[in-house]
Amino acid sequence: MAKYSININAIAPVFFPTPIAKELLDDIGEAIDKVTFLARLGQESDLKGTIVFLTPSASNIIAGQFICVDGGLLIRGFEIHRAVMS
Repeated sequence: MAKYSININAIAPVFFPTPIAKELLDDIGEAIDKVTFLARLGQESDLKGTIVFLTPSASNIIAGQFICVDGGLLIRGFEIHRAVMS
């Protein structure tokens, strides 16, 4: 795709309140709040900065990236598993 000047990247929003995630978040939402650095679930507005960053004018040289928007959840590793299971 690069020869056509198309950069492919991905945004991975982890725990955001959506109709699909509602049941899961009802069960484990409080545990997620306890183990993320930002101590809250993501909101739609939290994705806007990442989307703007990936526009061509801001990231011409960024390609093949997977950007996780998770409030610091993945940095904490398996703490979420322990918090949810306890």
